[in-house]
Amino acid sequence: MTTATEVLLATQPRRRLILSPRPLGEGGQATVFAVAGDPDIVVKLYHEPTADIERRLESMLILAHPDEFLSEDGSGHAVLTWPSALVEDVEDGSVIGYSMRRVDSPGYLPLGTLFNPAQRREHFPDISWRFLVGLARNLAGLTAALHERELVLGDVSHANLVVSQPGYLCFLDCDSMEFTDPRSGEHFSCEVLTAEYASPELRRDERQSRSPATDDFSLAVLVCRLLLVGDHPFMGVRLAGGDDDADVARNIFDGYSYLTRPAEMGLPAGTLDPALLPPRVLDLAQRAFGPGHLDHSARPTAEDWLVALDDAMGWIGPCVTHRYHAYSEHLDGCPWCERVEAGATDVFPSPGAQLRRPTPPTAPVRTPDASSGKFPTALIVAAGVIVLLVILAAVLGSQ
Repeated sequence: MTTATEVLLATQPRRRLILSPRPLGEGGQATVFAVAGDPDIVVKLYHEPTADIERRLESMLILAHPDEFLSEDGSGHAVLTWPSALVEDVEDGSVIGYSMRRVDSPGYLPLGTLFNPAQRREHFPDISWRFLVGLARNLAGLTAALHERELVLGDVSHANLVVSQPGYLCFLDCDSMEFTDPRSGEHFSCEVLTAEYASPELRRDERQSRSPATDDFSLAVLVCRLLLVGDHPFMGVRLAGGDDDADVARNIFDGYSYLTRPAEMGLPAGTLDPALLPPRVLDLAQRAFGPGHLDHSARPTAEDWLVALDDAMGWIGPCVTHRYHAYSEHLDGCPWCERVEAGATDVFPSPGAQLRRPTPPTAPVRTPDASSGKFPTALIVAAGVIVLLVILAAVLGSQ
Protein backbone atom coordinates (compact mmCIF):
# COMPACT_ATOMS: atom_id res chain seq x y z
CA MET A 1 0.00 0.00 0.00
CA THR A 2 1.25 3.47 -0.85
CA THR A 3 2.15 5.47 2.27
CA ALA A 4 3.82 8.50 0.67
CA THR A 5 3.54 11.84 2.44
CA GLU A 6 5.23 13.67 -0.45
CA VAL A 7 4.60 13.11 -4.15
CA LEU A 8 5.44 14.76 -7.44
CA LEU A 9 2.81 16.32 -9.65
CA ALA A 10 3.81 15.40 -13.21
CA THR A 11 3.47 18.88 -14.68
CA GLN A 12 6.13 20.98 -16.37
CA PRO A 13 8.05 21.74 -14.23
CA ARG A 14 7.43 18.98 -11.68
CA ARG A 15 5.73 20.18 -8.50
CA ARG A 16 6.31 18.64 -5.08
CA LEU A 17 3.10 18.13 -3.06
CA ILE A 18 2.79 17.54 0.68
CA LEU A 19 -0.16 15.29 1.46
CA SER A 20 -2.36 15.57 4.53
CA PRO A 21 -1.60 12.96 7.20
CA ARG A 22 -5.21 11.81 7.34
CA PRO A 23 -6.89 10.57 4.16
CA LEU A 24 -10.15 12.07 2.98
CA GLY A 25 -11.38 8.64 1.93
CA GLU A 26 -10.22 5.13 1.25
CA GLY A 27 -11.52 2.35 -0.98
CA GLY A 28 -10.46 -1.06 -2.08
CA GLN A 29 -8.16 0.26 -4.81
CA ALA A 30 -6.91 3.64 -3.65
CA THR A 31 -6.79 6.36 -1.00
CA VAL A 32 -7.59 10.06 -1.49
CA PHE A 33 -5.57 12.78 0.26
CA ALA A 34 -5.89 16.54 0.61
CA VAL A 35 -2.88 18.64 -0.42
CA ALA A 36 -1.24 21.03 2.03
CA GLY A 37 -1.48 24.62 0.82
CA ASP A 38 -3.79 23.82 -2.11
CA PRO A 39 -7.49 23.48 -1.23
CA ASP A 40 -8.55 23.11 -4.87
CA ILE A 41 -7.10 19.67 -5.62
CA VAL A 42 -6.83 16.23 -4.06
CA VAL A 43 -4.54 13.32 -4.87
CA LYS A 44 -5.67 9.73 -5.38
CA LEU A 45 -2.95 7.14 -4.70
CA TYR A 46 -3.39 3.50 -5.71
CA HIS A 47 -2.58 0.74 -3.26
CA GLU A 48 -1.05 -1.30 -6.08
CA PRO A 49 -0.15 0.88 -9.08
CA THR A 50 0.19 -1.01 -12.36
CA ALA A 51 1.21 -0.33 -15.94
CA ASP A 52 -2.44 -0.77 -16.98
CA ILE A 53 -3.51 1.97 -14.56
CA GLU A 54 -0.79 4.27 -15.90
CA ARG A 55 -1.91 3.74 -19.51
CA ARG A 56 -5.54 4.33 -18.52
CA LEU A 57 -4.71 7.63 -16.83
CA GLU A 58 -2.53 8.79 -19.72
CA SER A 59 -5.35 8.02 -22.13
CA MET A 60 -7.85 9.95 -20.00
CA LEU A 61 -5.57 13.00 -19.87
CA ILE A 62 -5.33 13.00 -23.68
CA LEU A 63 -9.00 12.19 -24.22
CA ALA A 64 -10.37 15.19 -22.33
CA HIS A 65 -9.45 18.17 -20.13
CA PRO A 66 -11.11 18.56 -16.71
CA ASP A 67 -12.54 21.93 -17.75
CA GLU A 68 -14.70 20.13 -20.31
CA PHE A 69 -16.72 18.71 -17.43
CA LEU A 70 -17.84 21.94 -15.78
CA SER A 71 -21.46 22.95 -15.32
CA GLU A 72 -22.84 24.96 -18.24
CA ASP A 73 -24.28 27.66 -15.95
CA GLY A 74 -20.88 29.33 -15.49
CA SER A 75 -20.62 28.45 -11.81
CA GLY A 76 -17.39 26.50 -12.28
CA HIS A 77 -18.94 23.45 -10.66
CA ALA A 78 -17.40 20.13 -11.79
CA VAL A 79 -19.96 17.49 -12.81
CA LEU A 80 -17.28 14.81 -12.57
CA THR A 81 -13.74 14.63 -11.20
CA TRP A 82 -11.73 13.96 -14.35
CA PRO A 83 -7.97 13.45 -13.81
CA SER A 84 -5.93 16.65 -14.16
CA ALA A 85 -2.34 15.33 -13.89
CA LEU A 86 -0.36 12.18 -13.11
CA VAL A 87 1.22 11.84 -9.67
CA GLU A 88 4.64 10.24 -9.31
CA ASP A 89 6.68 8.70 -6.53
CA VAL A 90 9.40 11.10 -5.33
CA GLU A 91 11.97 8.29 -5.15
CA ASP A 92 11.75 6.53 -8.51
CA GLY A 93 9.35 8.66 -10.59
CA SER A 94 6.86 5.83 -11.11
CA VAL A 95 3.20 6.75 -11.60
CA ILE A 96 1.30 6.04 -8.38
CA GLY A 97 -1.89 8.06 -8.84
CA TYR A 98 -3.38 11.28 -10.15
CA SER A 99 -4.69 14.67 -9.08
CA MET A 100 -8.21 15.99 -9.56
CA ARG A 101 -10.50 18.81 -8.47
CA ARG A 102 -11.61 18.75 -4.86
CA VAL A 103 -15.38 18.58 -4.44
CA ASP A 104 -15.73 17.37 -0.84
CA SER A 105 -15.54 20.86 0.62
CA PRO A 106 -18.28 21.95 3.07
CA GLY A 107 -21.64 21.87 1.36
CA TYR A 108 -21.04 18.66 -0.59
CA LEU A 109 -22.45 15.46 0.83
CA PRO A 110 -22.90 11.86 -0.33
CA LEU A 111 -26.04 11.49 -2.41
CA GLY A 112 -27.22 8.78 -0.01
CA THR A 113 -27.70 11.53 2.59
CA LEU A 114 -30.99 12.28 0.86
CA PHE A 115 -32.21 8.72 1.39
CA ASN A 116 -31.89 8.86 5.19
CA PRO A 117 -34.69 10.84 6.92
CA ALA A 118 -32.52 12.07 9.81
CA GLN A 119 -29.59 13.05 7.57
CA ARG A 120 -31.88 14.68 5.03
CA ARG A 121 -33.51 16.73 7.76
CA GLU A 122 -30.11 17.78 9.17
CA HIS A 123 -28.30 18.68 5.95
CA PHE A 124 -31.16 19.55 3.56
CA PRO A 125 -33.83 20.95 5.91
CA ASP A 126 -35.58 23.22 3.43
CA ILE A 127 -35.95 21.06 0.32
CA SER A 128 -39.12 19.75 -1.25
CA TRP A 129 -39.80 16.90 -3.65
CA ARG A 130 -39.04 19.32 -6.51
CA PHE A 131 -35.38 19.31 -5.42
CA LEU A 132 -35.18 15.53 -5.80
CA VAL A 133 -36.82 15.59 -9.22
CA GLY A 134 -34.33 18.25 -10.29
CA LEU A 135 -31.41 16.11 -9.12
CA ALA A 136 -32.76 13.11 -11.04
CA ARG A 137 -33.12 15.27 -14.13
CA ASN A 138 -29.52 16.52 -13.80
CA LEU A 139 -28.21 12.99 -13.30
CA ALA A 140 -29.99 11.81 -16.44
CA GLY A 141 -28.56 14.79 -18.34
CA LEU A 142 -25.02 14.03 -17.14
CA THR A 143 -25.33 10.37 -18.12
CA ALA A 144 -26.74 11.24 -21.54
CA ALA A 145 -23.90 13.73 -22.17
CA LEU A 146 -21.25 11.14 -21.28
CA HIS A 147 -22.86 8.54 -23.51
CA GLU A 148 -22.79 11.07 -26.33
CA ARG A 149 -19.01 11.23 -25.82
CA GLU A 150 -18.81 7.42 -25.85
CA LEU A 151 -17.93 7.30 -22.16
CA VAL A 152 -19.62 4.69 -19.97
CA LEU A 153 -19.92 5.31 -16.23
CA GLY A 154 -19.77 1.59 -15.55
CA ASP A 155 -20.48 1.66 -11.82
CA VAL A 156 -23.47 3.92 -11.19
CA SER A 157 -24.54 4.15 -7.56
CA HIS A 158 -25.30 6.72 -4.89
CA ALA A 159 -21.86 5.97 -3.38
CA ASN A 160 -20.15 7.48 -6.45
CA LEU A 161 -22.06 10.77 -6.32
CA VAL A 162 -22.00 13.83 -4.10
CA VAL A 163 -24.53 16.64 -4.00
CA SER A 164 -24.30 20.23 -2.81
CA GLN A 165 -27.00 22.15 -0.97
CA PRO A 166 -27.75 24.25 -4.10
CA GLY A 167 -28.34 20.98 -5.96
CA TYR A 168 -25.15 20.38 -7.95
CA LEU A 169 -24.20 16.76 -8.61
CA CYS A 170 -20.70 15.41 -9.13
CA PHE A 171 -19.58 11.91 -10.15
CA LEU A 172 -16.43 10.90 -8.27
CA ASP A 173 -14.65 7.75 -9.44
CA CYS A 174 -13.98 8.62 -13.07
CA ASP A 175 -10.91 6.37 -13.25
CA SER A 176 -13.23 3.34 -13.17
CA MET A 177 -15.19 4.46 -16.24
CA GLU A 178 -15.20 2.33 -19.39
CA PHE A 179 -13.95 3.81 -22.66
CA THR A 180 -11.82 3.17 -25.73
CA ASP A 181 -8.71 5.20 -26.53
CA PRO A 182 -9.44 6.64 -30.00
CA ARG A 183 -5.70 6.79 -30.84
CA SER A 184 -4.65 3.25 -30.03
CA GLY A 185 -8.01 1.52 -30.00
CA GLU A 186 -7.19 0.07 -26.56
CA HIS A 187 -10.31 -0.63 -24.53
CA PHE A 188 -10.29 0.16 -20.82
CA SER A 189 -12.97 -1.76 -18.95
CA CYS A 190 -14.74 -1.05 -15.67
CA GLU A 191 -13.87 -3.59 -12.98
CA VAL A 192 -16.17 -2.25 -10.25
CA LEU A 193 -19.76 -3.28 -9.55
CA THR A 194 -22.37 -2.24 -6.97
CA ALA A 195 -24.87 -5.08 -6.64
CA GLU A 196 -27.88 -2.98 -5.59
CA TYR A 197 -27.68 -0.98 -8.86
CA ALA A 198 -26.10 -3.44 -11.30
CA SER A 199 -28.10 -4.61 -14.31
CA PRO A 200 -29.15 -8.29 -14.40
CA GLU A 201 -26.71 -9.20 -17.17
CA LEU A 202 -23.77 -7.87 -15.13
CA ARG A 203 -24.89 -9.89 -12.12
CA ARG A 204 -24.87 -12.98 -14.33
CA ASP A 205 -21.39 -12.21 -15.69
CA GLU A 206 -19.39 -9.44 -14.01
CA ARG A 207 -16.69 -9.73 -16.68
CA GLN A 208 -19.13 -8.57 -19.34
CA SER A 209 -18.36 -5.16 -20.84
CA ARG A 210 -20.30 -2.23 -19.49
CA SER A 211 -22.34 -0.26 -22.00
CA PRO A 212 -24.81 2.62 -22.17
CA ALA A 213 -27.53 -0.04 -21.65
CA THR A 214 -26.03 -1.20 -18.35
CA ASP A 215 -25.70 2.45 -17.27
CA ASP A 216 -29.33 3.02 -18.24
CA PHE A 217 -30.56 0.26 -15.93
CA SER A 218 -28.57 1.63 -12.99
CA LEU A 219 -29.79 5.14 -13.80
CA ALA A 220 -33.40 3.93 -13.69
CA VAL A 221 -32.86 2.49 -10.20
CA LEU A 222 -31.21 5.67 -8.95
CA VAL A 223 -33.87 7.95 -10.45
CA CYS A 224 -36.59 5.92 -8.72
CA ARG A 225 -34.74 6.04 -5.40
CA LEU A 226 -34.52 9.83 -5.66
CA LEU A 227 -38.19 10.31 -6.56
CA LEU A 228 -39.35 7.73 -4.01
CA VAL A 229 -37.24 9.50 -1.35
CA GLY A 230 -34.89 6.59 -0.71
CA ASP A 231 -37.16 3.60 -1.35
CA HIS A 232 -35.42 1.10 -3.61
CA PRO A 233 -37.62 -0.12 -6.51
CA PHE A 234 -36.47 -3.71 -5.89
CA MET A 235 -36.91 -3.84 -2.12
CA GLY A 236 -39.48 -6.09 -0.48
CA VAL A 237 -40.21 -9.73 0.22
CA ARG A 238 -41.63 -12.10 -2.36
CA LEU A 239 -45.05 -13.16 -1.14
CA ALA A 240 -44.97 -16.45 -3.00
CA GLY A 241 -41.85 -17.48 -1.09
CA GLY A 242 -39.30 -19.71 -2.73
CA ASP A 243 -36.33 -17.52 -1.85
CA ASP A 244 -36.30 -16.56 1.81
CA ASP A 245 -32.83 -15.02 1.47
CA ALA A 246 -33.78 -12.69 -1.38
CA ASP A 247 -32.52 -9.13 -0.98
CA VAL A 248 -32.44 -6.11 -3.30
CA ALA A 249 -29.60 -7.54 -5.39
CA ARG A 250 -31.31 -10.91 -5.74
CA ASN A 251 -34.62 -9.24 -6.63
CA ILE A 252 -32.85 -7.34 -9.41
CA PHE A 253 -31.32 -10.58 -10.66
CA ASP A 254 -34.73 -12.29 -10.80
CA GLY A 255 -36.75 -9.27 -11.92
CA TYR A 256 -38.89 -8.70 -8.82
CA SER A 257 -39.77 -5.01 -8.56
CA TYR A 258 -42.89 -3.76 -6.81
CA LEU A 259 -43.24 -1.19 -9.60
CA THR A 260 -43.90 -3.98 -12.09
CA ARG A 261 -45.11 -6.87 -9.87
CA PRO A 262 -46.94 -5.11 -7.00
CA ALA A 263 -49.19 -8.07 -6.14
CA GLU A 264 -46.18 -10.34 -5.64
CA MET A 265 -44.17 -8.18 -3.23
CA GLY A 266 -44.58 -7.53 0.47
CA LEU A 267 -43.29 -4.07 1.40
CA PRO A 268 -42.18 -2.38 4.63
CA ALA A 269 -44.66 -0.09 6.35
CA GLY A 270 -44.39 3.46 5.08
CA THR A 271 -43.20 2.54 1.56
CA LEU A 272 -44.18 5.32 -0.82
CA ASP A 273 -46.87 4.61 -3.40
CA PRO A 274 -45.33 4.58 -6.92
CA ALA A 275 -48.51 6.35 -8.09
CA LEU A 276 -46.93 9.61 -6.89
CA LEU A 277 -44.48 9.37 -9.82
CA PRO A 278 -45.46 11.44 -12.87
CA PRO A 279 -47.12 9.15 -15.44
CA ARG A 280 -44.32 9.40 -18.02
CA VAL A 281 -41.70 8.68 -15.35
CA LEU A 282 -43.64 5.71 -13.98
CA ASP A 283 -44.03 4.37 -17.51
CA LEU A 284 -40.25 4.54 -18.06
CA ALA A 285 -39.60 2.79 -14.75
CA GLN A 286 -42.02 0.00 -15.60
CA ARG A 287 -40.41 -0.40 -19.01
CA ALA A 288 -36.92 -0.50 -17.48
CA PHE A 289 -37.80 -3.10 -14.85
CA GLY A 290 -40.35 -5.03 -16.93
CA PRO A 291 -39.58 -5.57 -20.63
CA GLY A 292 -36.18 -3.89 -20.21
CA HIS A 293 -35.12 -6.19 -17.39
CA LEU A 294 -33.42 -8.51 -19.86
CA ASP A 295 -34.09 -6.85 -23.22
CA HIS A 296 -31.61 -4.00 -23.71
CA SER A 297 -33.55 -2.55 -26.62
CA ALA A 298 -36.61 -2.06 -24.39
CA ARG A 299 -34.77 -0.06 -21.75
CA PRO A 300 -35.31 3.68 -21.66
CA THR A 301 -32.11 5.56 -22.43
CA ALA A 302 -30.60 8.35 -20.37
CA GLU A 303 -31.97 10.75 -22.98
CA ASP A 304 -35.48 9.28 -22.49
CA TRP A 305 -35.18 9.90 -18.74
CA LEU A 306 -33.94 13.44 -19.33
CA VAL A 307 -36.92 14.31 -21.54
CA ALA A 308 -39.46 12.76 -19.14
CA LEU A 309 -37.97 14.39 -16.04
CA ASP A 310 -37.69 17.73 -17.81
CA ASP A 311 -41.40 17.47 -18.56
CA ALA A 312 -42.15 16.36 -14.99
CA MET A 313 -40.50 19.50 -13.58
CA GLY A 314 -43.14 21.58 -15.34
CA TRP A 315 -45.98 19.68 -13.67
CA ILE A 316 -44.82 20.02 -10.07
CA GLY A 317 -47.11 22.26 -8.07
CA PRO A 318 -47.01 23.58 -4.48
CA CYS A 319 -49.23 22.31 -1.69
CA VAL A 320 -51.77 24.94 -0.61
CA THR A 321 -51.30 24.18 3.10
CA HIS A 322 -47.64 23.26 3.50
CA ARG A 323 -44.75 25.32 2.14
CA TYR A 324 -42.35 22.35 1.89
CA HIS A 325 -44.77 20.01 0.16
CA ALA A 326 -44.62 19.83 -3.64
CA TYR A 327 -46.02 17.12 -5.88
CA SER A 328 -46.92 16.20 -9.43
CA GLU A 329 -50.22 17.78 -10.47
CA HIS A 330 -51.50 14.55 -12.01
CA LEU A 331 -52.52 13.71 -8.42
CA ASP A 332 -55.79 14.93 -6.92
CA GLY A 333 -54.13 16.14 -3.74
CA CYS A 334 -50.89 16.41 -1.81
CA PRO A 335 -49.52 12.89 -1.09
CA TRP A 336 -47.30 14.20 1.71
CA CYS A 337 -50.23 15.74 3.56
CA GLU A 338 -52.21 12.53 3.09
CA ARG A 339 -49.37 10.57 4.72
CA VAL A 340 -49.31 12.92 7.70
CA GLU A 341 -53.08 12.74 8.07
CA ALA A 342 -52.81 8.95 8.08
CA GLY A 343 -50.42 9.15 11.04
CA ALA A 344 -47.07 8.84 9.23
CA THR A 345 -44.06 11.07 9.85
CA ASP A 346 -43.83 14.07 7.52
CA VAL A 347 -41.34 13.30 4.73
CA PHE A 348 -40.73 17.01 4.10
CA PRO A 349 -41.30 18.80 7.43
CA SER A 350 -40.83 22.52 7.93
CA PRO A 351 -37.34 23.37 9.23
CA GLY A 352 -37.40 23.33 13.02
CA ALA A 353 -40.62 21.34 13.19
CA GLN A 354 -40.55 18.57 15.78
CA LEU A 355 -40.74 15.16 14.21
CA ARG A 356 -43.33 12.94 15.81
CA ARG A 357 -43.63 9.20 15.80
CA PRO A 358 -46.25 7.72 13.50
CA THR A 359 -49.64 7.36 15.16
CA PRO A 360 -50.59 3.71 15.70
CA PRO A 361 -53.54 2.54 13.60
CA THR A 362 -56.93 3.14 15.23
CA ALA A 363 -58.50 -0.03 16.60
CA PRO A 364 -61.44 -1.15 14.45
CA VAL A 365 -64.94 -0.38 15.79
CA ARG A 366 -66.63 -3.46 17.15
CA THR A 367 -70.12 -4.21 15.91
CA PRO A 368 -72.84 -6.46 17.35
CA ASP A 369 -72.49 -10.13 16.54
CA ALA A 370 -75.95 -10.88 15.10
CA SER A 371 -75.42 -14.63 15.13
CA SER A 372 -74.68 -14.80 18.85
CA GLY A 373 -77.03 -12.07 20.01
CA LYS A 374 -74.21 -10.58 22.12
CA PHE A 375 -73.45 -6.89 22.24
CA PRO A 376 -70.24 -5.14 23.37
CA THR A 377 -70.26 -4.10 27.04
CA ALA A 378 -69.85 -0.43 26.09
CA LEU A 379 -73.11 -0.52 24.11
CA ILE A 380 -74.96 -2.13 27.02
CA VAL A 381 -73.72 0.55 29.43
CA ALA A 382 -74.64 3.31 27.00
CA ALA A 383 -78.14 1.88 26.56
CA GLY A 384 -78.59 1.77 30.36
CA VAL A 385 -77.60 5.42 30.69
CA ILE A 386 -80.10 6.42 28.02
CA VAL A 387 -82.91 4.52 29.80
CA LEU A 388 -82.11 6.25 33.11
CA LEU A 389 -82.13 9.65 31.43
CA VAL A 390 -85.54 8.95 29.89
CA ILE A 391 -86.96 7.86 33.26
CA LEU A 392 -85.53 10.95 34.97
CA ALA A 393 -87.02 13.22 32.34
CA ALA A 394 -90.43 11.61 32.78
CA VAL A 395 -90.29 12.04 36.55
CA LEU A 396 -89.33 15.70 36.31
CA GLY A 397 -92.04 16.28 33.70
CA SER A 398 -94.75 14.87 35.99
CA GLN A 399 -93.81 17.40 38.66
